[in-house]
Amino acid sequence: MRFEAPAFLLLLLVVPLLLWRMQSQAARRPAVLWGRNAKGWGLGAGWLLRLLEVLPWLALIAGVVALARPQQGVRLSETETRGVDIVLA
Repeated sequence: MRFEAPAFLLLLLVVPLLLWRMQSQAARRPAVLWGRNAKGWGLGAGWLLRLLEVLPWLALIAGVVALARPQQGVRLSETETRGVDIVLA
C-alpha cells in the first residue's frame, strides 16, 4: 500500500498531544453526563460507555489517514478517450 500524500500522516503525531491535553483538563465539565453505574443498562454496559469515548478519536485517525489518500497497486495506466465539447453561451 502506498500513500499519494504521505505528509498528512504527520498529523497523526498530533493525536497523542490532543489526548494528553484532554486528560490534563481535570476540571472540564462534560457536555453529556453519563452515569458510570447506570441502573438498568445491564452488566455489560461499561464497554458501551468506553466505546463512546473512543469513537471520536478513531474517526479523527481515520480522517487523517483518508487525507493521505491510501492507494493499492503499483501500475499506472493511461486511457485515451474521445468526446465532443459543447459550450452553452
